[in-house]
Formats: sequence, C-alpha cells, structure tokens
Amino acid sequence: MEERLMPELRFPEFSGEWEQRNLGEIVEYRNGNANEKNVVADGKYNLITLNSIDIDGNLKQEHSRVDEADWLLEKHDMVMVLSDIATGDFL
Repeated sequence: MEERLMPELRFPEFSGEWEQRNLGEIVEYRNGNANEKNVVADGKYNLITLNSIDIDGNLKQEHSRVDEADWLLEKHDMVMVLSDIATGDFL
C-alpha cells in the first residue's frame, strides 16, 4: 500500500500532499555580520544581536544602534538569532 503524505489536521487554505523542499527554495537566507564595532549612541538603525531580543521575541528597550547597514529588515522578515552560547529557552 502506498503511503500518502497528508496530515490528519490542517488549515482550510491547504490541500494535497506534503511536499518536501529545501528552505533555500522558498526563502532568501542571509547571514549577519559582526557590527558591534560600528555601534553609536544615537544611531539611525537598530542593531539586532543576541542581546537585543527578549525571551518573548521583542526588541529590548535598551539595545545597540548603528549609522550604517549592509541591508535592512523589511516588514514580515523573520530574524533568527543563533549562537552556540544561547540557552535552549532563548532559542
């Protein structure tokens, strides 16, 4: 018997079988840079680092800022702060 790749429970806007794809086929991935050397007190841009996001995913009140940016986040962008020193609760 052929196994069908369909979940038992799903949102109504989805139909058909599961399809396996690489993440890079459906999103654009960019690796960040270490910009801590560019931090200024009243910078134009928020610098998103491991220490700038709280446990609920919100930008902390106190965070670093920079005047220069290689690229900017846009509405609906997803940021994942990954580090080998972060705790499991943070990730």
